[in-house]
Amino acid sequence: MSDNTEAPRPVADWENREVRGDVIVTKSLYDHRAAKVAKLRQRQEAYEASLPKKKGEALREIADLMGGLVGDLDEEAYAVHATLELLGAMASGEVFTDGAVDTDVLYWLVSRAREGLADIERKTRRAKDIAAQFSPMHQPYKA
Repeated sequence: MSDNTEAPRPVADWENREVRGDVIVTKSLYDHRAAKVAKLRQRQEAYEASLPKKKGEALREIADLMGGLVGDLDEEAYAVHATLELLGAMASGEVFTDGAVDTDVLYWLVSRAREGLADIERKTRRAKDIAAQFSPMHQPYKA
């Protein structure tokens, strides 16, 4: 009769990478990660539960979120667009022809563009999340 039990062997590096390093890590660090993941999953579940579930409400919210992104530019999109136009003009020498570029002006412009882009990304993500619920492939999220 042959013995079918395998001799103990270490976890391979590729196996550890496959689970993002959770195999070869201290128990306390693993528990900390697991607690953080559980907390984030609960937050995601609460977020998804807050999305409108009726098609009419969902379409209204998407329209409100994306309203400025369709047709006329809203404040955030305008800030990004204007900043890029001004930075392009500065880079080509069309503005500040004496060579004196005010770094405070540049910083302010870039800050406005970043804020505008972050808001556009937030609105777009929420609109996508709302719309995704109505896909036949969508499965409700549970923490």
